[in-house]
Amino acid sequence: MVSASDKMQEASPTTENGRSNPPAYATDSTSQDITEGLYVLTNRKTRKILDLCEGSLASHTPCIGWVRNTDHTFDHQLWELKIASDQNTYSLMSFRSGLFVDLQCGKRENGSGVICYRRVHEGESRLHQEWRLLEGVSGDY
Repeated sequence: MVSASDKMQEASPTTENGRSNPPAYATDSTSQDITEGLYVLTNRKTRKILDLCEGSLASHTPCIGWVRNTDHTFDHQLWELKIASDQNTYSLMSFRSGLFVDLQCGKRENGSGVICYRRVHEGESRLHQEWRLLEGVSGDY
């Protein structure tokens, strides 16, 4: 992975409830090397594929890790990468459902669920559907 000092700014001071804010990421031009298109996303450690659970077309469908599908369900694992509004982030749309990868309820805590949800075009909630892709040491993102 790229060192934290290369990619992150100093952490913000603590919030009102005494917890510290997570560090903010610096503007990162490397993510712009990735072109929009259709992708299969593989976890580097487990080799599991990002999958739309049971291929559901419903909003709030969980995203899960799954073995590579090579049968008629392969479209559960196809994701359209699009440049998001600020040009330094991307959105991921399920090819099957047309729904977007989203942090469930906008939670910031570790272990927060990742779901597919209808597109949010305005307001702060749209940021739950925008992702920054950072290059790792081996060239992976």
